[in-house]
Amino acid sequence: MHRAAPAHVRRRSCLSGAAVEVSVQVGLTRELYCGPVLIYKILLPAEWAEFEAAGRFDGSPFDHESGFIHCSSREQVGSTALGVFPDEPALVIAAIDAEPLGESVRWEESTDGGLFPHVYAPVPRDAVTAVYEVAGAAAVEEALPA
Repeated sequence: MHRAAPAHVRRRSCLSGAAVEVSVQVGLTRELYCGPVLIYKILLPAEWAEFEAAGRFDGSPFDHESGFIHCSSREQVGSTALGVFPDEPALVIAAIDAEPLGESVRWEESTDGGLFPHVYAPVPRDAVTAVYEVAGAAAVEEALPA
C-alpha cells in the first residue's frame, strides 16, 4: 500500500464544466477527479441547530482545538462516525459542496495515514447541499447515497 501525499483542491475549468479539480499523488501515480466534490461534516443535532440558526458553522469544540473543521469524504464518513461518535443516539450529516469553500479546504493526512478534508474557514449554510438525520453512527452508511 502506498502512502498518499497531501492532495490539493484547486480551481480549474474541467471538461464537464465543474470548477474543481482534485489531484492526489499516490505513490508515482497522479489521480485526477474532475467534477463536484462533496465533503461531509458529522454533527450532533444541537450543533446542526446552531449551524442553521447562525447561517454558518464555525466548528465544534474539537474543531476549535484542532484549528480546522474536520470533515470526511463519502468513503470515510461511515467509519469516521463509528470511530468518533459510536455512542451518540442521533447524528446529522451535512453534505457540503467544497467548491464555494475554495482554498480553505485542504486534503491532509490524518494520524491513520488517510487523507481527510479539513476546512480552515467557517462553512456557510448555502454550501450544504443535503442534510441526513440518522439514528446513530451505525446508520450513517445506509442513510447516505453511494
